[in-house]
Amino acid sequence: MDKPVWSSPVVRIGAAAIQCHVVPRGGPVAEGIHVYQRQKLITAGGWLGLDVQVPPTSADGGHVAAVFVFLPVLLKGEWEVDLSNAMVVPSAEIAEKLVGFADDTIRRASLDEASK
Repeated sequence: MDKPVWSSPVVRIGAAAIQCHVVPRGGPVAEGIHVYQRQKLITAGGWLGLDVQVPPTSADGGHVAAVFVFLPVLLKGEWEVDLSNAMVVPSAEIAEKLVGFADDTIRRASLDEASK
């Protein structure tokens, strides 16, 4: 990953660790939520079908919002993971919190205020 322009502290949502980043557009990181379990990438980018507020963007310049989710082996019913289809679904409670983190990171990326 390119050096982030902004990074949140690592926070916990249930058993998962979450960290948000704003990175330069055009680098190797896709916009969206990246989910890992056992240090293996399950999903790379996209918003997991969640209702995040993604503004229209230009392919030129700007920044990308990336949310990294690190799942433990035991999920305690908080997430459904289907490794064969590379799909993850958070519980409603987790999804609501995740949307908040995603919306804040998208706002920082779209307003180029990541350094604030």
